[in-house]
Amino acid sequence: MKNHQDPSPLSPSGPSGPDDANAPDTGDDTGGDTGDQEKLAFKEISLESAGQPRRSPEAIRRLNDWVGRILVALILIAPVPVGSNRPVFWMIWAALIGLLGAVYFALLAWMHPARRSRVPGIRAILILGLAVPMAGLVQLVPFGAPAIARLSGELQPSGITLSSGATLLGVVRVLSYALLFALATEIATYSGRVRTLAWGIFFGVIIHALWGLSAMTLLGDIAYLGDKDAYQGMATGTFINRNSFATFLGMGLVLGLALIMNRSRRPHERVPRGKTLLSEKNLETAALWLGLFIVAAALLATQSRMGITASLSGALVVYFVMSWKINGHPGAALLRVTLVFVILAAFLVYLFGQGMVERSIFVVGAADTRLDLYAQVLGMIFERPWSGHGLDTFRAAYELYHQPPVSVALSWNLTHNTYLALWVEMGVIIGSLPILAVLLAAIKLIQIIRRRRSSFAVSVAALGAIVVAAIHSLTDFSLEIEANTLMFILLVALGLGQFRRKEDTW
Repeated sequence: MKNHQDPSPLSPSGPSGPDDANAPDTGDDTGGDTGDQEKLAFKEISLESAGQPRRSPEAIRRLNDWVGRILVALILIAPVPVGSNRPVFWMIWAALIGLLGAVYFALLAWMHPARRSRVPGIRAILILGLAVPMAGLVQLVPFGAPAIARLSGELQPSGITLSSGATLLGVVRVLSYALLFALATEIATYSGRVRTLAWGIFFGVIIHALWGLSAMTLLGDIAYLGDKDAYQGMATGTFINRNSFATFLGMGLVLGLALIMNRSRRPHERVPRGKTLLSEKNLETAALWLGLFIVAAALLATQSRMGITASLSGALVVYFVMSWKINGHPGAALLRVTLVFVILAAFLVYLFGQGMVERSIFVVGAADTRLDLYAQVLGMIFERPWSGHGLDTFRAAYELYHQPPVSVALSWNLTHNTYLALWVEMGVIIGSLPILAVLLAAIKLIQIIRRRRSSFAVSVAALGAIVVAAIHSLTDFSLEIEANTLMFILLVALGLGQFRRKEDTW
């Protein structure tokens, strides 16, 4: 009977646990083959019970790795078709993200039904973000719209939104952002995976920077689809707008800086006798710094004043936080970061920033035009402060308010201020919720950085990306460009990664 109670080590289920005490009585107390068969049959059934993984942790790990690679490929391909700043590309990426999410969560539920989701850890951020598409659906309801004083009765919209088609597309697009954030959070459970994906993003940004510099200098200052219509003599990469390209490069810059500093902090192996500065380790490090320099050079070649300012601000934050975490002396870190960035900024501006300095002469005139635009946008907000004019309807709505001194010869598609864009389209309350979501994400990142003794580099980079996006959004619409938004969401989600214990690295 002892052999009947203790399974063989060769049993597919391994040693039996306490649940074996609850095995059904077979009516056969003689032991032997019959008892063994009944016991094995019982174990096979228990493996298929609810909550038990049907595939090994290694299979789930491979699934997460592949989903991560697909997401990285997505955000590096998205800038290629004019920054994906067209409705057709919004729908393509939304469909791909939706399909990927459906397949991933279905496979995960089948492979490990009891696996705890990571979404509750970012629930508050997700809810705040989802308020925008939910409110967008309300804006589509054909009644209860506040009247617009500039329109006669028969021209008043039936619903809140001034363009149902544009708002519906906006709802689908923002929902895809939420799904991307949830997907990235689910796979950001292993520090090695997060680090690998982050390096992949950085190398992809280097390729974009190289193309931007090559197209501007070696290929006769072209856009990849032909001759440029604007921004001659400035790097635009695969984007149409140099400011949008600058934001993309800026996020890559802060990511690369955090990764390289983190890599450099690791203790170096003792260099064998006879080795020189040209050791393999030092050459690799030099190559990485060269890649970062290429990104910085392309950034300066955009001649985007606010893009460069925002990017350097984000890099300053990253350099300070990484120095503090590595060395533990905030005062020394502050002094070092100030000195390094003053020298670096002067050197880079001297080499590549002549056009940027020349353009600064026209800052006053440009600011006057922008302030006139903002004044009219504020008037739009005051007319509909709670409901907004409809998600993605600024272009149509602004035509009702567009008048001198803002040039009427130009069509203004965007507000050149993402904060005002949210308020004019969604109202002050709902439009402020995405801002609060980003602020909450920044607070969580700071908490993660303070708590961790290692694996904090991507979190620091995500915090730097928030600084870049938040500052540049004050005077431009870079974060309203699809490619930049996808990059921003993925970086923040990876930075918020909820790592498992070392023995459980799914």
